[in-house]
This record gives sequence, C-alpha cells and structure tokens, in this order.
Amino acid sequence: MSALDDSRTELANAVTAAGIECLPYPPDAPAPPLAFVDNLTMDFTANTYAQSFCVPGLVTATIVTIAQRNDMPGSTNYLEGFIPAVLDSLFGIAGLRIVSAQSGQANVGGQDLPAVVYVVQFGI
Repeated sequence: MSALDDSRTELANAVTAAGIECLPYPPDAPAPPLAFVDNLTMDFTANTYAQSFCVPGLVTATIVTIAQRNDMPGSTNYLEGFIPAVLDSLFGIAGLRIVSAQSGQANVGGQDLPAVVYVVQFGI
C-alpha cells in the first residue's frame, strides 16, 4: 500500500468511527448518506518548507459527507449533527491539521446534494 492509500484509509476510518460510513475513495455511484475521501492535493513548495521544492510535502485532503436531497433542510441538519463527532475523531489522528468544515451543497454524480465538506492537512 502507498502512503496516500494508507492516509485515505485512516481518514475514512476516523469519519466512520464518528458515525457516518466513509469510503477511502469516491464511489462510482454514491448512495447517501455517505462520506468519502475525495481530492488529495500534494504541495512540495509550501511555506513550511521555505518555498522550495522539498520532500516531504504537505497534503491537503477533502472529505465529503452527503445526504439525500429530498429534504434539504433536514438532510443538512442531519449532516451538521455529525460535525462535532467527526472533528473529535479527526483530532485523534496524530499530525493531522483540520483546516475547515463547510456546510452547504456539493455536486456529486451530477446531483446537487446537501453536504458538509472537511478539509484537513498532513505531512507526507
């Protein structure tokens, strides 16, 4: 397994432990409520490394939680109810920095779904 695969799995396990099923990779056909580790962006020129190409780098990961869109207010409230537990679970991962949690909508599989998106960073 690669370090990125291991990182995706650890993030997914932390979110799942908070109470919402989380997959380490985006699914082909998501069936909400569900979460998944979406984009990983690797930065090898981050300020923490004196703005020069350097390994190790800094990875920014996006974790998307989604729910059904048939009741937008109820689904949004449902996902927002997980925020404290997800944050607590993510705080338990050594070396992980939580950047943000954003509540709103995300386009997943061509549908605008209620979503809470978490952004975290870690060294690799």
